[in-house]
Amino acid sequence: LAAFVAKLSTEGLDEDHIEECLTDCLHRVRIDAVSEKLSQIRAEIARAQREGDEAQLNKLNQQYNNLVKEKAKLVVQKT
Repeated sequence: LAAFVAKLSTEGLDEDHIEECLTDCLHRVRIDAVSEKLSQIRAEIARAQREGDEAQLNKLNQQYNNLVKEKAKLVVQKT
């Protein structure tokens, strides 16, 4: 991160632009982390379906729906 900030500084960007770049970068990291978690939960949902584990399936579906909402909020914040 420090190297990234140093690189931005050498590009002639002022402090406000550097802060904006870092904010955008961190926002993208959050979106990517939620996307990765959604992918993991999809795999767990498939396993719970195969095993017929309704309790686990309900729990995972709730987690999945909450993450979808979280991701939607993050994407809306970006625009």
